[in-house]
Amino acid sequence: MSQEPIFQFQPIFELNQPDTPYRQLSTDHVAVHRVGEQEILKVEPEALSLIASQAVRDISHLFRISHLQQ
Repeated sequence: MSQEPIFQFQPIFELNQPDTPYRQLSTDHVAVHRVGEQEILKVEPEALSLIASQAVRDISHLFRISHLQQ
């Protein structure tokens, strides 16, 4: 009989770079609501549209090979 491999846990998202730069697109369309003892982040569809639009713009403009070579 063959031996089963030993399970070894590996985190999917390793957050080992706390100095990652972020930029805030907007404070509109998001709010924190208290439900009982918990705080819930409410994100309106407009916020997701803004993020998607900005991501497509960044990828189309900032990450072109010809642009990065400059």
